[in-house]
Amino acid sequence: MTSKIEAHNLKEEIEEITNKALKQGIPNHKCAVFRILREDQFSPKGKATLLNNNHHENLIFDCNLCKACEQQTNLCQAFQKARQLLALKNKEPKANKEILENMKKTGNVYGIRN
Repeated sequence: MTSKIEAHNLKEEIEEITNKALKQGIPNHKCAVFRILREDQFSPKGKATLLNNNHHENLIFDCNLCKACEQQTNLCQAFQKARQLLALKNKEPKANKEILENMKKTGNVYGIRN
């Protein structure tokens, strides 16, 4: 029950952040990922639109959380909350799950025992 409430609260917080950011404008030109890939879905505005439409799984891990868009918006905070939401739903990428397992087993991200 607690995780459902937490998930609901995260969704509301994400929506609040993305609504505000979309209304005030989001600077795509500062995003390193967008500058290289040149596709709107990879831009801060594209990701904010996806988040605002409850598409938390789509492309959210493509943001490197560099905070270039943070000068005008709190999008990095929304992306972090979306990642938390996916973790609550047990939908994080396989690589993240492997890193966590390695940390539990060996104490390092590589899974190498000393």
